[in-house]
Amino acid sequence: MHSVFTYGSLLHTDEWGGTFESEVEVRPARLLNYKRHFGQRPTFRDGGVLTVHPSAGNYCNGLLIEGLSEQDFDEYEERESGYDLRPVDDTHIVADGVVPDEVCVPVGERETDKFDPDPEYKALCFEGAKQRGERFAAEFVRTTFQTRHSNELAYNRMTDHS
Repeated sequence: MHSVFTYGSLLHTDEWGGTFESEVEVRPARLLNYKRHFGQRPTFRDGGVLTVHPSAGNYCNGLLIEGLSEQDFDEYEERESGYDLRPVDDTHIVADGVVPDEVCVPVGERETDKFDPDPEYKALCFEGAKQRGERFAAEFVRTTFQTRHSNELAYNRMTDHS
């Protein structure tokens, strides 16, 4: 069985449709020493999409998805084809309960600071964060940056998804 940490469009329940065949466990989590930003060159969208990169002292919230079968993991890997699925150990993931020894995190292979975020994608991610509750959404806003090399937040406030 495989475990992944997701932090972007898969926060939204509409994005789950058809992605996983097996029963999976999903719970809120934090990825430590990584920074989330809109710096991934898209494969099919009109602007930048979210990615993460190692960054000491930073973190981002997301979802820990556990119990993916080989088939589910292969489909997830295909869905996230523009990313390198990097294994991180349990010292990088914080969640209630026991955390698996190894969790795969999608890290952008086509990072750039030259793309503005795709507006529809940006709104989808924000709506997905709001589906997880007000505290989750507030943390999402505080830990999502415009670019890798900037400390400018991507969302100006809880009601702003543009």
